[in-house]
Amino acid sequence: MLHQISWTVFLTLTVLFLFIYYGFIVILYYRADLLYFLEKFSDRQLSAAKNGQRIPEPVFDIIGAVASEAPCEGPEDQLQFGPDEEDEIPAAIDELQAIPNSHLVGEFSAMIGEVKTLIRVIIESSETKENFEMLFCLILHKYPDLAGTSYQTQVNDFLIDESGDRFEFELTKAELDEYWTN
Repeated sequence: MLHQISWTVFLTLTVLFLFIYYGFIVILYYRADLLYFLEKFSDRQLSAAKNGQRIPEPVFDIIGAVASEAPCEGPEDQLQFGPDEEDEIPAAIDELQAIPNSHLVGEFSAMIGEVKTLIRVIIESSETKENFEMLFCLILHKYPDLAGTSYQTQVNDFLIDESGDRFEFELTKAELDEYWTN
């Protein structure tokens, strides 16, 4: 029986059955999309009937409707779009510049992240004080701008608080300050 069917007949029937199958799926599950596509493609208004009535297509306005009245009423000189006085903007800039070392905040947070990692490594591997000094000095060389600022004392306090009894050696503020100067 298979010898009686040629390849052309077989491929033709396969394509025909696939076409029928996918056509049935499209009609069954994508009926609304198909009607919308046919409506747009044919430039005719096909009716998408629901309960015997035509469903209106929504009309979208890109920028919205025009307001009938002005949203603010009053003289134009009373409208304010910025500070009253021109001196307020330079005063705000001076306040930001008055914050000591505000440009170093990013470096400080990065250094604290590395110090946390250093503390974890020292605790987990029970390193000696010499290894701690070497690793801490490497971190200090990456962030030389923080030396002599209020961030230096914050880093030192953080190190002393976090290390506490967990290190096998004692850390003092004097030693940490000495590392910063080297």
